[in-house]
Amino acid sequence: MKNRSLFRTILCWLLLFSLCSLSPVFPVFATGETFLLSDITYPESILLGSSFGLRGTVTSETNITSITVGVYNSSDEMETGHTATPHVKTYSIKSSDRYVVFGDLIPGTYEYRITATNATETNCVLFSHSFSVYTTLSLTEEVYPNAMVEGASFIIKGTVASQYTLSSVTAGVYNASGTMLTGGTAATTSSTYNLKNLDNKIVFGNLAVGTYFYRVTASDKIMNNYVLLNVQFSITGSFTY
Repeated sequence: MKNRSLFRTILCWLLLFSLCSLSPVFPVFATGETFLLSDITYPESILLGSSFGLRGTVTSETNITSITVGVYNSSDEMETGHTATPHVKTYSIKSSDRYVVFGDLIPGTYEYRITATNATETNCVLFSHSFSVYTTLSLTEEVYPNAMVEGASFIIKGTVASQYTLSSVTAGVYNASGTMLTGGTAATTSSTYNLKNLDNKIVFGNLAVGTYFYRVTASDKIMNNYVLLNVQFSITGSFTY
């Protein structure tokens, strides 16, 4: 009881300091009955491929037997994260920072979550916050092949857009080794580009029977050769009469 009283006294002083300080401070969270989370940093919105430095301190009345710091998708599956078994009363979130790789996340909405276990509480959610990963490039109204007969043609369509100015757009057909077999690259200074302008660069009729990938990439001042579309399609034998 004496330890818990001391713990709550420390919490009150930390909360008072947070409210009265003239300098901006990170929030202090009372989590569960026996945990304290302070000086935490968390993402709000991250550019695709960017990193983020996680910070924070978890304090417990008893030894922290396990703590998990991770990023979860909409299906509540961990995309990247780390579980530590420190067996100490104070744990720095920075120790888990290098294991949480924000740069590998694809565009979308995620949840950053911290959970911990001690002698009193099991898998207690200390912190949970939603954030997004975004890109400056987009592809809309795309039309791409699925299955084609050898020798047939196909008209590609779609609009590539950037929040800034596009520098280049590439559309092409690649083999399994990643080599472009047919396609083209356009240099542009517009914020949008119509893929139909590259249609005559892709000669589907010259492709042999097999499996291929139709890919669209683009670049602007933020993203370089970002893959907007990469779909597999097949060429089957020609019709016989």
